[in-house]
Amino acid sequence: MNDTVRKNILFGRDYDEAHYNRVVDACALAEDINNWTGGDQTIIGERGINISGGQKARLALARTVYSKADIYVLDDPLSAVDAHVKRHILDNVIMDSGLLGGKIRIVSVNAEHILPYCNQVIRLDSGKASVTKQDPQEFQPRANIHSAESDEVQPHDPESTDSSENADLTPVSPAAECSDNTELDSSDELSTPDDDNTSSGIHEWGKWDNLRYI
Repeated sequence: MNDTVRKNILFGRDYDEAHYNRVVDACALAEDINNWTGGDQTIIGERGINISGGQKARLALARTVYSKADIYVLDDPLSAVDAHVKRHILDNVIMDSGLLGGKIRIVSVNAEHILPYCNQVIRLDSGKASVTKQDPQEFQPRANIHSAESDEVQPHDPESTDSSENADLTPVSPAAECSDNTELDSSDELSTPDDDNTSSGIHEWGKWDNLRYI
């Protein structure tokens, strides 16, 4: 939408400053907003012509999370971001430790590293679908920005002097630690490999369901 960053996130909804700031932080947009001269009043061009693919993906995710829906359908939301941002979004948005914890989440993925944490996995392979219901493994967030006792969130300062384009938003380990060799059952790590099964015609949907099956 050819409008400000804030209006792209609100998408016609009322502005709730505390919720807005939580969403911006969780979707790893705080650093981008602080680095843009106009902050969240920066104009996004038509079709996001003036922002990167990763910024587009995180902006779309923020718009979705801000809606406070009961059911979320996410189409491969981690595909356009790098490893440490993937981990940040998993910790703070998608998994039970994040803002969508307690909601029904249907997530299309091309990699299998988060599937053990789902209630249900739907796999499409050569035109056939298989459904697996499972007891999800317990997910251990590395660093969660919403776990503090206080709900107070400081507004983002567009005049921030930090100009680093890729600065970490939370005290997570560097991307190098999110390696392909990380075990799925590790208690404190979650690998974020760039596994891509599209060439074999395989696609998976992970579903987290704390309410009911649909």
